[in-house]
Amino acid sequence: MAFRVIFTAAVLILLTHAGDEGDDEGANSDRGSHAGAAALLRHSDTVRQDNNLDPITIVVKNNFRGVKKTYNASVAYRGILIGAMKRLRKSNTNFKFTYKEDLNYGPYLESINGVPGKTEDHTYWELLVVKPNGSVIIPDVGIGCYIPSPNEQILFNFTKW
Repeated sequence: MAFRVIFTAAVLILLTHAGDEGDDEGANSDRGSHAGAAALLRHSDTVRQDNNLDPITIVVKNNFRGVKKTYNASVAYRGILIGAMKRLRKSNTNFKFTYKEDLNYGPYLESINGVPGKTEDHTYWELLVVKPNGSVIIPDVGIGCYIPSPNEQILFNFTKW
């Protein structure tokens, strides 16, 4: 609640001073001066604190080693999968992952729990999602864009292509 009050006050200050500076086409026009601040106010309505997280399950499965580990995790409303993964890594030292940031395509998952995908072995971490009704989907996006729904099971399957 305190965050929202401070954030709202900051936006109101921006609105008050929006016409004080700027060029002829930007901050001094009604459209330019208030649009950004209004967008911030709208966004603040969707920001939820960490105590308002939705449960998901992350399953790490390595068929080559016969290992399957299940982790209880949580995701913010409309939050992305990598955020849930980072939150889990922070709270559970048994869950580790690495990724590299690609300028064009976003985060690329490299390894989970010390097991990397390798081009020469044709191995990688496949992302699957088990919906609450039991259906399995292959998302058309990766960990940086996928938005888990409450009670989904995120399955990272170490496999070959």
